Parts: sequence; structure tokens; C-alpha cells
Amino acid sequence: MQESISPSEYQYQQDAEPYCSSLSLGGVTWLVPSLVQLQGLLDTSAPSPMTNHEAFPGANGTFWSSTIDTGDPNQAWFLNFEDGSSRLGPVSCPGGFCSGCLDLYCQPRVRCVHP
Repeated sequence: MQESISPSEYQYQQDAEPYCSSLSLGGVTWLVPSLVQLQGLLDTSAPSPMTNHEAFPGANGTFWSSTIDTGDPNQAWFLNFEDGSSRLGPVSCPGGFCSGCLDLYCQPRVRCVHP
């Protein structure tokens, strides 16, 4: 099972974990996947977007992972399902502005998974 939320509701990584842990779908525990888990959802044989739309409808765009950058705890990894690339983004943006944010990369969504 999987669930996703819109970027307008939860655009920073710090919002992802509370959202996923609050889900009560299917009576199971939900969490934010690691970068490795997200990369496992990619269909590298498919053209852009690189996702299996039958198994994961609406998986286009960027999605946060639970993987925090080892060099900077204020940065977390997210995955772009359009081209399979991963990037670092701000865990939070006090005041609503983060330097270096670029349109698509400032609004990752979260895809909750269960173990």
C-alpha cells in the first residue's frame, strides 16, 4: 500500500514523518521511505517518467525520503521520478524562503510506505 500528499500541504521534509505516522490506512504503520527504498520504485527501463503507473499511480514529480544528508542535518534527499535523479533539499524553511530552491525541487511530496 502507498499514499501520497500534495506539495502544497507538505513541501518540507520535516512535515513528511508526522504525516505518515498519523495515517491509519489498513491498520498498519506508515513511514517515509529511505532514498534507497524510493529508488527501488523506479522503472529504469521506462522512458520519463520512470515509474510503473499501474502499481504507483500519481508517482510523477519529486518525493521526499527519510534519508538525511550525513554532512548537513538540515538537508534531506528526495527523488525525481521524471528522470530518476536525486537531490538534497531543505528539511525546513523558516520564514518560507530557502536559498537555492528551484521550482520543482522546492515542492517534493511524500509517498508513505509500510514495512
